[in-house]
Amino acid sequence: MDFLWEDFESTQAKAGRTYKGEEVTEQIVEKWVRQYGPHLHRYEATNEKFFGIN
Repeated sequence: MDFLWEDFESTQAKAGRTYKGEEVTEQIVEKWVRQYGPHLHRYEATNEKFFGIN
């Protein structure tokens, strides 16, 4: 979950979007987990910090 959280926030920042707070990030990450839970093992981080963790 931490990977998804940080990846979402860093992607939003790189796109120049305004930070909307932890509540919005939490909602997005929870939605991803509900929708893609069975497929999360395929997650590919776009944040260099997480390369090679899978």
